Amino acid sequence: MPSYPYIFYAEPSMLGHLPPSRMIWIPAKLQNQEQLFHHLRRQLPTSVTKTLETSWDSLEACLDTLSLPTQPLTFFIHENIPALPKEDQISYMRSLSKFSMSAHDQRSNLTAMFPLEDMRVIEKLHNEATKQEDVHAQDYDDTEEDVAA
Repeated sequence: MPSYPYIFYAEPSMLGHLPPSRMIWIPAKLQNQEQLFHHLRRQLPTSVTKTLETSWDSLEACLDTLSLPTQPLTFFIHENIPALPKEDQISYMRSLSKFSMSAHDQRSNLTAMFPLEDMRVIEKLHNEATKQEDVHAQDYDDTEEDVAA
């Protein structure tokens, strides 16, 4: 089975050992990027969200801060994948995957958790996000070569 930078839980009751003050619940009802960012601004510490705008780059900066070893462990616990448009779901997964700790790689203080029942959907979105990241990296490499020529 492939390794993903997320942890899957079978039942919410399994999460009882996590510190409630470090649990950020992400509801499935979030339907657009604006709602997602508004929710995160309300849930996360102000010191982390002061630069959080409605852009994926600003989310990544926020997640980067949360993932630092100097930060306390933070758990993004998803009720299900947010009901964002598919392209936004992919962008969200790409952002999470860059900074989330997996069960196998524990170098981050940020953990993204999803219900086990959503594993196949999460895997698909993660794979699409990875493909897009590879395309962006190749486009960047091509641009670098053009500039050097």
